[in-house]
Amino acid sequence: MMRRKDREVLSKEWMEDVIREALYMELAMSDDGEPYVIPLNYGYSDGRFYVHGAMAGRKVDALRKNPRVAFNVLSGVQIVPRPRKPGKLWCVYRSVCGTGTVRFLTDLEEKRRAVAVLKDHYSDGNVDYMSRDEAMKKVVNVFVVDVEEMTGKTKGYPNPSNPAAPLFEEPGQRAGAPLEGSEQ
Repeated sequence: MMRRKDREVLSKEWMEDVIREALYMELAMSDDGEPYVIPLNYGYSDGRFYVHGAMAGRKVDALRKNPRVAFNVLSGVQIVPRPRKPGKLWCVYRSVCGTGTVRFLTDLEEKRRAVAVLKDHYSDGNVDYMSRDEAMKKVVNVFVVDVEEMTGKTKGYPNPSNPAAPLFEEPGQRAGAPLEGSEQ
């Protein structure tokens, strides 16, 4: 449940735009009851994140024990002068966070498709990144995060779910109220 409803974005199209623009995701998991979060490269298609990495390590061990995860992606992050507060700064951004369940891919063709989605996220499609079959089987671990729920949040950018929400607020201002003298 998001406290700042004026910043919440429910548009799936908007969230997928943010996911396409972002450069990495933060994936949170539980490692024997201890919180563990790491930044990862990813690809996204059809409501799923695709990730590749090593066949062993703390991340893999944690995910095999408990496949439930949370994720966050950010785009458009900027530190900008705070409106109406000369000399003060604040951070503007567009974000998508949510939860899902991880499943590891073992089928070679599924792994190839997943790596192609990941590659396309970071290139114009003209980069040849595919590994040899033996490497794909023995060295390249690929997993999918099946998204169960996600929500968007924006600060300092237009909100398609709440077009009347102000882009900038000052402390103590009622959420959703335009700034005095603003053009909204």
